[in-house]
Amino acid sequence: MDAGATLVSVELDEAVAAVAAEHLGADPRLELVTGDGAALIDSLAPGSFDLVFADTWPGKFHHLDQALALLAPGGLYLIDDLLPQPTWPEDHASSVTALVERLTTDPLLHATYLDCSTGLLLATRLP
Repeated sequence: MDAGATLVSVELDEAVAAVAAEHLGADPRLELVTGDGAALIDSLAPGSFDLVFADTWPGKFHHLDQALALLAPGGLYLIDDLLPQPTWPEDHASSVTALVERLTTDPLLHATYLDCSTGLLLATRLP
């Protein structure tokens, strides 16, 4: 990140948030939020982010439209864990398929599925 950039990160688990704060908390460009990701998404201004990385349910499997609305034109939306994981709930594969279909057919996005790592999808919000 350059000197003018900012990063907002949310973590539900207080112990995990404490580790992040210990290692990164001195950087004034970083805002660490401990709490529910959906509540954070709802509190943010549309069009105010150049990158949204949705690593958990809020912003990916619910609050998706709100998370996508946070993107400025040309902004990037990144998600992971799209390949089968041992921790997936029993019916989760159909939710992943529907999510990928939704994102790759959205007329406001240019999306690319990447069959690497845990399964990634990178989308750019079109102007």
